[in-house]
Amino acid sequence: MKITNRAGVTSVSFLPPTLSDGFVVTADGCVGKLAPGKSCEIDVAYAPTTLGTLHGTMRVNSNASSGHRPVKLRGKAVAPPLKMQPKSLDFGLVRSRSQSGSAGVTQIVTLSNPSPVPITLTVAPAATPPYNVTANTCATLAPNGTCTISVEFAPVSPGTFQGTLEIRDNGAKSPQHIKLNGSAN
Repeated sequence: MKITNRAGVTSVSFLPPTLSDGFVVTADGCVGKLAPGKSCEIDVAYAPTTLGTLHGTMRVNSNASSGHRPVKLRGKAVAPPLKMQPKSLDFGLVRSRSQSGSAGVTQIVTLSNPSPVPITLTVAPAATPPYNVTANTCATLAPNGTCTISVEFAPVSPGTFQGTLEIRDNGAKSPQHIKLNGSAN
């Protein structure tokens, strides 16, 4: 924010600005006195601790006739995208249920939350058939937390199958997808 002293002959003295929670001063060029006709800048950043929009105020504290002038602030926090490992699952060649009569093959995807705020899955993870989500420890991931999703490849007939595991959450870049590949004989 740029501040200009429009007083004809009087300098303006500043005290540090005061801000609402969630906002921080990153640079304060308005320290001490500001001569008439001169300008200074105060840089403010949004430092969220929760997701969503936050409204706040910065008060510029000075001995100017306007005194403690309020400036409206607004910030919106969006969690970064979840990290997923691996980015794809390859089940290779398996026997179809019609041939083996047994359960399918399972692999695990690990999700991690790199943000300082929780990230919540908004819908249960889902896979396109013949892939199934058989276990899911992911509901809300704590900051820097991890969880797992088990994906089963259970084809009922021979063939090559490509699918997708879809993950929907309140983080950035949602929904996210993991490619699924497998063949059955």
